[in-house]
Amino acid sequence: MDNNRHTILLVQQAGSKASRTYHDYEKISEAMESVVRMFEQRLVQQNPSMTQFTYDYTQLMAFIDGIPELLCLVWSPEHG
Repeated sequence: MDNNRHTILLVQQAGSKASRTYHDYEKISEAMESVVRMFEQRLVQQNPSMTQFTYDYTQLMAFIDGIPELLCLVWSPEHG
């Protein structure tokens, strides 16, 4: 898949609709990196005295699964 596709990430991090946000990226990889940064920011918030973190794929996936709404819209030139 071509990584250079305009991508919009829609996120609702809490149960409240007021927590809805969107982020606009030029590449799919930038949007995915943003999700990882959200997870790393959560680690910092939960462990403010730590300066280094180690985590694995399952922890990242558990974080993603815990987000009430996470949608990724990717522009497809074939479909307009």
